[in-house]
This record gives sequence, structure tokens and C-alpha cells, in this order.
Amino acid sequence: MKPWVCALVLASGCVEPVTEEFVPDDPGPPPQLMRTRTMAGELPVVGIDSDRAGGLWIAYEKQTGDYYATDKVRLAHLDARGVKTGEIDVTDTHAPVLGIAFDGQAVWLNVTNATRSSGAHVRAIDVTSGHETARYAVEDGISDLEVDDARHELVLSSVYDRVIALELATGAEVWRDQLRSTFAGYQGQQSAMALTDTGQMWLASRFWAVLELRDATRAPVATYTEDITDDHHTTDYRLFLAWDRTQQQVIASAENQISWLALRGDAP
Repeated sequence: MKPWVCALVLASGCVEPVTEEFVPDDPGPPPQLMRTRTMAGELPVVGIDSDRAGGLWIAYEKQTGDYYATDKVRLAHLDARGVKTGEIDVTDTHAPVLGIAFDGQAVWLNVTNATRSSGAHVRAIDVTSGHETARYAVEDGISDLEVDDARHELVLSSVYDRVIALELATGAEVWRDQLRSTFAGYQGQQSAMALTDTGQMWLASRFWAVLELRDATRAPVATYTEDITDDHHTTDYRLFLAWDRTQQQVIASAENQISWLALRGDAP
């Protein structure tokens, strides 16, 4: 894998790489996280989350026309056996979706800023009716999101190495934390995020094959190597995490591949 160092994140969400490429001196340690289960999505995945019962909510997106045409977003529900039990089509989204979160009643979509008329926002889609029940404006750079049940908060991961929490009921900002990147010492590395049922936070790098674990105070605990992208790491934020509380494992998706990850027995 040859990760690029991010030089500039534009307002549009595009990444401008620098001309110098980082080449590691050695391949590094073997993966400390192992796949215990894998599956392939029907299309490239733009968001995943646990349904809290061993199953999954998966978001797919398909462009239906030119730049200004609406995209078709499909929310698919799979049960614990991986069997699809339902779908919801969201056909009025004009901008790319990057990450989803399930709060028990609605799936939240992170919609990036890609049009003149509509800024970056998160929106809730009721899984029973398929109707939008809430919409909150957010800042640019959000790459994934999670629901914190204990605090009733919607937590956002930003490519600017920060996390932001919104009150779930109102969208009001409750707190934000600027994280010091531990991904090889470079800033602008943060991508996907997952919250455990004990308040721990998993974070993924956009350019490095590592997952970082932080405690409930967001202090670094450990960094683990992983191989979910098979040495073909994405640089367009198409990497998403979720937490399976039934298996106590991280769920990760890259392109259309979805994996459940557990620590190896000899991992620190």
C-alpha cells in the first residue's frame, strides 16, 4: 500500500494530493485484527450500521443523471443471517451520502455539500414510513456518523481530525473535540467512526491500514493494523465503520466488501 499524504481538503470535499509519496521502509507488523465474517454488498456501500439485533442497515447510492440530478439512495436491511428483509428508496438526495447511523427508529444519512442550493446536512429517514423526520445542517468535512444511545447524541466524524456531537432531538451542538492525529503523525487522516456500547470510539484512517481505539474520554488507547481494504486503501472517504454489540466486533466496509473484525489472540 502506498498512502498519500493529504495536502489540502477543498470545500467541495475533494482531496488534492501532494507530489511526494510516502514509501514505508518495511511492510510493518502483520494485521492485528482478523476477519471473522465477510459479505459483499450489492453495490458500492456509502454507509453501514448495526440494527442492534445482529443485522445490518446498508446504504447504497446510484447516480441517476448529470451533476444536478438527484441520486437514488437505497437503504437495505439485513437480518442476523444476512437475509434482506426490506428496502427504502430515497430519491431526492442531490449530493453524495457518506455514512449512516441507526437510532432504533430512523436511519440518519450524512449528505455532503455538493450543490449550490443545498449545503451539507444530516437527515433522518423513518424505517417504518420511509419519510424524513429530521434534518440538521452540519459543517463540511463530515465523513461518518454514529448514534450515542446513552447520551442521546448524534456524533459526527470529520476529516479535519475532530468529532462533533449534536443533540439528537434538536440538532444543537453539544460538544466538539479536536483530536490529535495518531495516524503516522499526519493531520487530516480521520475517516470512519464507530462507537461501542461502553462509549469507546474506533476511528479509521483515510490513507493508512490502521484502526485507532479511543476510550470514553476520547483518549488514545491503541492503534491496530488491519487489512479490510486488501492494500487498496480508498482516498475518497468510502470507508465506513459500525459496532456490532451482539458480537462485540467492529464492522467495516470498503467499496462493496463488508467485514466483521476481532482482535487476534496475540494482539496487545
